[in-house]
Amino acid sequence: DVAERDYKDYFFVVKVENPKVWHTKKIPNDAEYAAFATGRRPARENLIVICLECTDKKFSVGELSWMAAIRVDDVPAEHNESIGRCTLIMPSKKERSWTSRAESKPGQYQVQIQMRGLGISMKISSFVVI
Repeated sequence: DVAERDYKDYFFVVKVENPKVWHTKKIPNDAEYAAFATGRRPARENLIVICLECTDKKFSVGELSWMAAIRVDDVPAEHNESIGRCTLIMPSKKERSWTSRAESKPGQYQVQIQMRGLGISMKISSFVVI
């Protein structure tokens, strides 16, 4: 039933002129959380993978940290590792996983993305919380 309601979506992230504006998404959203977090208590500490493509062919997924600033629950993603078309985002080179805020549901995060240059955009096909 849940798989039948799944659609191929893309989230477009573009540079805006106001430096205070961030594109924000809760992952997983409340409906996804209700559907998939049943039967067990989700972990508070998880890996986050973003699957994307840069719409400007000059950049590759491996250059994500140059193209965009990313924060998870207001903590900057200081490091990333390319996994094909996807990228594992990390708080630092030594820390690979993210810890959910105490006031949020375990395994649910607020992801914020801000493109660094005008004319640069990316198409995000999925966010994966492992």
